[in-house]
Amino acid sequence: LYSYLHSQGIGTSLASLYITWAEEYEARGNNKKADAIFQEGLRCKAEPLNKLQCHHRQFQARVAQQVLQGISEGGDIDEDAGFLGASELQRVSLADLKGKGRKKRAPVNRVTDVVKPLST
Repeated sequence: LYSYLHSQGIGTSLASLYITWAEEYEARGNNKKADAIFQEGLRCKAEPLNKLQCHHRQFQARVAQQVLQGISEGGDIDEDAGFLGASELQRVSLADLKGKGRKKRAPVNRVTDVVKPLST
C-alpha cells in the first residue's frame, strides 16, 4: 500500500506517510528498510520535518537498544538488530573458490579498473 502511494506521488510531502511506512517495516522486524524509509522522508524534507526527525531518532534509539541487548546476551548483532530481516537468509556461494597457478591463489575479478584510494 505504502509503496503504491509513494509511486503515485500521493502524500510524499507528508511526514506521516514515511513514519507509518517505517513503523510497518519495523513491526515486521525489517529495521534496515524502516531506516531507508525514514532516510527517504528526510531527503524529501517531508513536513512537518521536526516530527519526522523525532520519530527517526526514537527509531534509532530502539534499534540501538536491541543491538546492546544482543551484545549483552552474546547473540549475533546483525540478527538481533533485524538488519537481515526474518525472511532473508545469508547469501551462499554457488561454488568454492579454487586456487590457480603455482601459489594456488583464488582469482580476483574486478568490476572496474578504478581503485579508490583510502581516505586518510
